[in-house]
Amino acid sequence: MTTRKIAFLVAACFACLKLNAQGTLLFNNFVPGVVDGRFTWPSGSGFGADWTAQLFLVPSVFERTLIPLFPTTTFKTGSKAELGYVFPVVVAVPDFAPGEKVLVEMRATLDQCVARSGFVNVSLGGGDLPPAPLVGLSSISFIGGTCIPEPSTVLLSLIGGGVLFWRHIRRKRDGPETHHPG
Repeated sequence: MTTRKIAFLVAACFACLKLNAQGTLLFNNFVPGVVDGRFTWPSGSGFGADWTAQLFLVPSVFERTLIPLFPTTTFKTGSKAELGYVFPVVVAVPDFAPGEKVLVEMRATLDQCVARSGFVNVSLGGGDLPPAPLVGLSSISFIGGTCIPEPSTVLLSLIGGGVLFWRHIRRKRDGPETHHPG
């Protein structure tokens, strides 16, 4: 293979990488003068180390299924002023190019507790652009009180099966239902 062919292949590979660049976000809820989206309790103290933070892509405002974005991060644990702010990470947004606008939501979770930000409309970074900050993310005060665990799929299946079994037994005991024309 000639040097010219190798150079052409290398250039073609770089062009493909450039065309397939993914949009990126700077997952940081505190960028001085740009973003201040602290997650706090009603008392004003911020979330701490036990909470996990993650961004979710909102495909459209009409869809209920959100797409989790990675990596996740945790909240800072230093001074009281740092509590409620996350350790910054860069998050890739698959299937979206740099410069495109996307709708995202930040969530913080601890066991069965979930705190959510509002939706944030962001122009993606990536490629030649720096990762985009979460401009528009505002502070969240978690006032959920007690966190209620969601029932497991197995439990819901057992309850549904029990109801169906009860209806089956009841129909056998009471006889077939009769329908009278109205």
